Amino acid sequence: MDPCALFLLEDSSSDDESDLEKLLDDDLEQTSVILAEATDVRSRKRKGSTMGRLCIPRNRALSHTLLTRDYFAEVPTYPPHLFRRRYRMRRSLFNKIVAMCEDNTCYFKRKRNAAGLLGFSAHQKIYAVMRTFAYGIPADYADEYLRIGEDTMLESVQRFCKVMMHVYGPIYLRAPNDEDTARLMAENEQWGWPGI
Repeated sequence: MDPCALFLLEDSSSDDESDLEKLLDDDLEQTSVILAEATDVRSRKRKGSTMGRLCIPRNRALSHTLLTRDYFAEVPTYPPHLFRRRYRMRRSLFNKIVAMCEDNTCYFKRKRNAAGLLGFSAHQKIYAVMRTFAYGIPADYADEYLRIGEDTMLESVQRFCKVMMHVYGPIYLRAPNDEDTARLMAENEQWGWPGI
């Protein structure tokens, strides 16, 4: 037997056992604190299903089909002038905005959720956002036609605004320069509005 091992065996006593138990208790305490912190971080990140929460089975595919048939088909149910009146823009501009949003963020791309069901399309999300901007409707109002819940609607508005600021911020959200001011003053005079 190794002489060091003999020395350790001879030197061990009941005090060492209590020290060992104390170290194990400290390790167990530290481990439980680390696990609690990790669980807390994980619970803040994803909640999963919540007991008592109402789950409404929305038929997202049907609402996408209806929206496409009503406004974006070759021969839509509603003519282009009604789209322009309702959403205060041409359908071609709306489609450009949809394409730009899909190109700049994954949120507006249609994908499958954890259950394997297709999510909302970019047309549905942006249609709801534009309806909110055009009429100032509450977030849960889009649920009837587009079948988009309040949480998804609010997130769509936030993401849409972030994409717009990212893409168009340097161009349109800047302070006007001298050329812009001169052009605006000339337009005001042309329309007969008083200068500032």
